[in-house]
Amino acid sequence: MNIYDKYQIIKSKRKSMAINIKPDGSVIIRVPLLASTPTIQKFITKYQSWINDKLETINANPPINDQLYYLGQLYPMVLTQKSTNTVEILENNILIAIKDDQDRPHPMLINWYKQQTISLVTPILKKYQAKYEITFNRLTITAAKTRWGSCSSRGNICFSYRLAMLPIYVIEYIVVHELAHLKYLNHSSKFWEHVGKLYPEYNNAEKWLKQHKYALAQQII
Repeated sequence: MNIYDKYQIIKSKRKSMAINIKPDGSVIIRVPLLASTPTIQKFITKYQSWINDKLETINANPPINDQLYYLGQLYPMVLTQKSTNTVEILENNILIAIKDDQDRPHPMLINWYKQQTISLVTPILKKYQAKYEITFNRLTITAAKTRWGSCSSRGNICFSYRLAMLPIYVIEYIVVHELAHLKYLNHSSKFWEHVGKLYPEYNNAEKWLKQHKYALAQQII
């Protein structure tokens, strides 16, 4: 099969080649503008086993469609009609009640996740502020889908509303990760030593995120 049929080849002003495998299983090969087809083919052949392994992992985690994560557990989504717009966990379901056929459930879900994330993150922040005298400037909950959190040089911390999808110990790790960036705005060995000091169990949280990253990436909101 022609590589241009099998993979998406993107040429740009770059010096090296790179492979990007998206959560839906599509493969993007990024190459320099003047890269020839034989050169690209040789690069793909070299990393074909790695590509196959990643695609097998994705295939083992099919799209969730009608289920959502909350605190590390999957809940079926149930849509119903009531007199008020609400989102709640009821009888092991995430129940989305809308009062009008024109109302869209996804914005309601995002707002619900934002509220949950604030309520989950706030006590963790207070815990580390009190224990280690850590201070930050401002907390913001964002709609980011590719980053769990971020920290600026001004001490502003952001967390994605999707944090509420994670187990509480993973949420705590991500909070600690960003708090550690208040001291080290990088991922140096000193940064990781500091993370380990603040939260010694962080490796278990990293492992959970790695095991569930494809399933989480395919959440429908």
